[in-house]
Amino acid sequence: MNSVYPDGTILVCVSLYNYGRDLEAGDKVIVHRRSPEGTVEATVKEFQIDDTGHVWLWPRSNHPAHQQPIPMPNGKAFDDAALESDGDSIQISAIVLGSYRPEKKIPPALLD
Repeated sequence: MNSVYPDGTILVCVSLYNYGRDLEAGDKVIVHRRSPEGTVEATVKEFQIDDTGHVWLWPRSNHPAHQQPIPMPNGKAFDDAALESDGDSIQISAIVLGSYRPEKKIPPALLD
């Protein structure tokens, strides 16, 4: 999502459980992808719905390897059992409410 959030951007998010509203096209969401081996990847994607109602998660990156959207396996936004063809499960867990971009690089000591 470096086309939207430059390196160092801090995101303010809330879980979908607590959000209490339906997602809309263009919302930025936190996506958890779990492999069958147990590894978890959390990324930010843009939520989109096509004309047929299928949900797509767009990376919005300028990196060539991250240009293609990820389809929600069952086409739905809220399916805890959504499994991709490679066996990974994918879940939208939170929505981005805002972002903050520091004026200066944050020293590592302040992040501890």
